[in-house]
Amino acid sequence: MQAGKVTPQQTVTVFNTGASPVHITSISVDGDFAQTNNCPSPPDSLAPNDVCDVQIVFKPSATRTFAGTLTIAHDAAGSPLTVRLSGTGRLGGPEIAMSPSTLSFAEQKLGIASAPQEITVSNMGTRTVVLTNIGIKGDFTIMPNSTCETMNEGLPVNASCKIVVTFSPLQLGKSEGQVSITNNEDDKPETVQLSGTGSQ
Repeated sequence: MQAGKVTPQQTVTVFNTGASPVHITSISVDGDFAQTNNCPSPPDSLAPNDVCDVQIVFKPSATRTFAGTLTIAHDAAGSPLTVRLSGTGRLGGPEIAMSPSTLSFAEQKLGIASAPQEITVSNMGTRTVVLTNIGIKGDFTIMPNSTCETMNEGLPVNASCKIVVTFSPLQLGKSEGQVSITNNEDDKPETVQLSGTGSQ
C-alpha cells in the first residue's frame, strides 16, 4: 500500500466455541494498523456459538515492511488471542483525478446523439500510469476523438487526456450511466456519473 494511504478492511472473526458466555475485555492492535469491531463490551458477553468481527486496516507511515499484532483479551481459557499482521508500504504512485465528477445532459430526442461533453483525466501522482480499462454504462457513448484510449505508453505525471461522451437515449425519461477507469496500480476504478433525459 502507498505510504500514507489506507487499505480496504480485512476481517478477523471471533467465534465462541465454548459452552459459556465470554467477556471480551479488550481489543487492540499495534504497528501501523488500526481496528474497529462489533464485539460486545463488558458487562455484555459473546454467547456460546456466537461470533463478532474485528475489521483491520493498514496505513503505512513509510516505505518498508511493517509487522503488528491484533490482541483480543477475554475471561476464558487461552486468553489473549493474537493474530499476526503484516503489510508493506511503497512509494507514491499514480493518483488519477477525473473532472468533472458528473456529467448532466440536456433533454434529448430518442435515438439522436447529444452534443459531446468532456471528462478530463489527470495523473496527479509521481509515476506514469497505464489506463488498463475505460468502460461506459447506460445510453452513453465514448467518442472516437477521445484521447485517453490512445495513451498506449501510459499517462505521464502531470499530464491529462480527454474522454468525450455523448448521450443517445433509447427510452423516455431519465437515464443514468457511468464512465469508469482502472489503472495498473489501483484495484478500485475512478468513476464519473452520467445522467440525461430521453424525450420524443
